[in-house]
Amino acid sequence: MNPFTFRLLKTPKKYLNRDDVVLDYGCGTGTKAFEFAGNVKKVQGVDISSKMIEIAKRKTIERKTPNLDFAQGTTFDKRLEKGSFDVIPAFNILHYLDDTKKSIQRINELLKPGRFFISSTEHMGEEKKFSRIFSFLVFFY
Repeated sequence: MNPFTFRLLKTPKKYLNRDDVVLDYGCGTGTKAFEFAGNVKKVQGVDISSKMIEIAKRKTIERKTPNLDFAQGTTFDKRLEKGSFDVIPAFNILHYLDDTKKSIQRINELLKPGRFFISSTEHMGEEKKFSRIFSFLVFFY
């Protein structure tokens, strides 16, 4: 694990409580969800890629991690209820969204009052090339 990824996983853990329900937005194969699972009540992973979700589900069975659930979709999925999550991490995904503002508004709806949205992503310049600048955001709603 590279040093940046290690810091990325370590920092959000300080915002987690044993009874938290987490939505891992853009979960991919579940790497971060598995890291969080031991610290919370439940982790729901959501990703647009069905292939990534298949891998995450297979890993859940192999690792016998009952508090993890993965589904193909986005934060706009009707199965995700407003005000039902304590923490929503979204790593390396915001720069891919068509409407970032609308997505962040939806994330805000999904969070319980006073809870956290945590994101780290690369910035894209005007030429749509990735820069080497990283941001780490924690929003308290």
